[in-house]
Amino acid sequence: MSPDGLIGLWADSLSLSIFIWLVVLIPLAYLAREQAERVIRAFTRMLSSLLRHAGRGVGRRAQRLQRWRRDYLRGVEARRLEGRFEQEYQAIHARVNRDLGGYPALQRRINEQISQLERDYHTAQDQVPEEPSWVRTANALEAAPPKGDPRVSQVLEEMHDSLARSARDALEEYRRSSRDRIEALRGLLPAWRELSDQLGQLDRSVRGVRDHARRIDEMVMRFQHLQQGRVPSRSLTLASTGVLAFSSFLLGLLALCGVVLFHLLERPMWEVLGGLPQGDGVGLSQLAVALLIFMAVFAGAMMSETRQVTRMIPAFGGVEPRVRRRFYLAGMVVLVTVAVLSGSLAASRGLYMAQEDALGLLLQGEPDMLLPALDWLSTLTLLLLGLLLTFVLSLGAVPVQMFMQALGVVTGTLAVFLLEILSALLLWVSWGLTLLGRLLLALYELWIFIPVRIERAVQRARNSRSAPEKPLAVITPPSDSPSVAPGAEESPPEGGRGA
Repeated sequence: MSPDGLIGLWADSLSLSIFIWLVVLIPLAYLAREQAERVIRAFTRMLSSLLRHAGRGVGRRAQRLQRWRRDYLRGVEARRLEGRFEQEYQAIHARVNRDLGGYPALQRRINEQISQLERDYHTAQDQVPEEPSWVRTANALEAAPPKGDPRVSQVLEEMHDSLARSARDALEEYRRSSRDRIEALRGLLPAWRELSDQLGQLDRSVRGVRDHARRIDEMVMRFQHLQQGRVPSRSLTLASTGVLAFSSFLLGLLALCGVVLFHLLERPMWEVLGGLPQGDGVGLSQLAVALLIFMAVFAGAMMSETRQVTRMIPAFGGVEPRVRRRFYLAGMVVLVTVAVLSGSLAASRGLYMAQEDALGLLLQGEPDMLLPALDWLSTLTLLLLGLLLTFVLSLGAVPVQMFMQALGVVTGTLAVFLLEILSALLLWVSWGLTLLGRLLLALYELWIFIPVRIERAVQRARNSRSAPEKPLAVITPPSDSPSVAPGAEESPPEGGRGA
């Protein structure tokens, strides 16, 4: 029976039929009021409890995932600081060996330069000539009176001339020695400049070592903060988001390089090995080209792991340097071999295509068909392209590690965020179901409000009939012997009931 037929079951008039249905259903709903209220309360309470427990469970899982994320961020930051610490340590080691390793020789040169400057300075000192002994005799003769003797005057004149010549000679000698001292002092300038350059170089070396030491101190302080549990979550998440986008771009470029190299080498490899695919399968030449590409990637990963550029394989960290050097050489040999094979196969692609074109023309009936001359420029281009793509693919381990680390940080952050949102939604829905249960009970009371009102009216009337009548308080004049009606009990006054 259709819903319209069910509604119009009682009468031809739709409104009358709906009224009859209401008259039938409202008493039934009134009779099942207690059971319906229990069902509504139990159902909404059950759903609310389930959703509330689910929300709390999701919240606890989000908190646990948040702790795991913080531990992962701490590990990522620790590995990054370890890499920077190793770089700074190698830089300060190289600077000390390069700049301060020759410090004894530099100190010896500085000491020699200082000794030479000291000797030149002492030789350039101004030495005043000593007073000759005959000057005192001349002074005594000059003080003595001539007493009119012409010979004494002549002797004095001769002595004056001799003194004048001696003074001029002494002055010339002093000027000559002064010029020599000035030249010696001028010769000290290059030595002073060289000494200043050496001291400046030493100062720059010391300042460089000090800068590296300061950066190492900063990284040690960050290590201490990590040990104390202080992790820069926001900065690491933002940085990891940028690294994830950049590494995804690099991986896309590497995938494009791999596809280009695969199609570049597929035809020459098929000419060398053959092995046509059966149906829609994979041929031997395609497997060989894929193997060459994976060998190039593996060789590059081995080289980067042995040099500690990437650290996806922790086992390489504990290997001795001599063994790591051997692994590095093995990876280099494999990479060079694969690059040479790829370049030679790519260069032969033009030759095979020219042979195929010549064979097609020959099959078309053109006689005396000679092979066209090989274009050396296109051959060289294919050779360089094969080599370049192989070496580019060997660098794939670096963006892979960047992508994996950044993906762990970003996915952890998104997972925590989504779990927290899901927990909040479940708790909100649980609270909403509690309110919905109250609303359903109110609507149910509204549905049966007529029988409920009748029931309440009947109950009030019944209560009013069964309630005992309260005695009326009558004020009587006081008397010595109050009369009490026979068969009636004496009731205490209102004020004396509590006495």
